[in-house]
Amino acid sequence: MLSRFHIMVFDQASAEVMERLRRRHRRRKRYADLLIAAMAIAGRHVIVTRNQTDFVDVLPPTQVVNWIDDPPG
Repeated sequence: MLSRFHIMVFDQASAEVMERLRRRHRRRKRYADLLIAAMAIAGRHVIVTRNQTDFVDVLPPTQVVNWIDDPPG
């Protein structure tokens, strides 16, 4: 079953973005949310989540979608 998924790694580009995000959002964001956002920014990925509020001030709207409440066309 896992072979159907693309495993993303936390690479050097993600680490650099993570450091920027930690400095900017140090007290307001959870570490795990910043880690996810850093990987999305570095890899130009889209985060699919129902909890968009955790990413609204970290990622542009085009990189956060909610397929539960707003299914893709």
